[in-house]
Amino acid sequence: MGGGWGGRGWGGAGGGGGGGAPRPPPPPPPGALALELVWSLDARRVNGVAVPAEEQLVIRTAEPTQDMAHLGRLMAEHLARITLPAPVHSLRLRSLETASLVTASASLLPAERTPGDSLNQLVERLSARLGAQQVVCLQPLADHRPEQMQSRVAAQDALKKVANRLDPTRAAGTNNLQEGALYPTWLLREPLRLAVQGERPQHGGPLRLLAGPQRLEAGWWGSDAASSAALRDYFIAQSEQAGLLWIYRERLAPARARAEVRWFLHGIYA
Repeated sequence: MGGGWGGRGWGGAGGGGGGGAPRPPPPPPPGALALELVWSLDARRVNGVAVPAEEQLVIRTAEPTQDMAHLGRLMAEHLARITLPAPVHSLRLRSLETASLVTASASLLPAERTPGDSLNQLVERLSARLGAQQVVCLQPLADHRPEQMQSRVAAQDALKKVANRLDPTRAAGTNNLQEGALYPTWLLREPLRLAVQGERPQHGGPLRLLAGPQRLEAGWWGSDAASSAALRDYFIAQSEQAGLLWIYRERLAPARARAEVRWFLHGIYA
């Protein structure tokens, strides 16, 4: 009378043996991007000065995190810089902003686990302790003039842009280093004018030109002092006392063609 499995498939509905469409993977867990700590003060006036009913502290991270130890240390750094005007009788902590948490697969072997804080965590803690404007990094700019090629920005803001993919590794629109250009390790804050003897630049003695010129014409479109035109020929020069130097010679406009040619020290190789 048929017996057995009665002609039915192994699967459920659909009888195809596949058990229907596979379930989508669960969404990644959320991580905190911004927390707000609010404390209520147990006084309205102290020494005749009005005291607010509440004060708050907002803490932001460069990337989503569930690391409560890091958040606790970060909060402690911020709170250490706050003076309370009156005793506190209650606290509230809430999450202001979250995002999907993306984590790397962890190894089961203790030797392969990376100890210590990540770069983001270190920057956030130092910024909280010293102040955001004291922990900076260099950001490239779209300008060929060496003194305008980069600017200092708060490191935690730069890390947030990278984490949010708003800023690629290299800023959009920036210029790649010119092919064959050898930029120095150290750039002077202001170019130093060099003495000239017999049309030869001097710096602790006569300089011997090793490479160049590397011609630069930039900044002619600007109107302010920071955007002044740069018409220069750069050279790598050898100094008997200072080693390798990066110097440039001003290229004169036609109206100044008979003026004295000026040389400047702009960088030092190390």
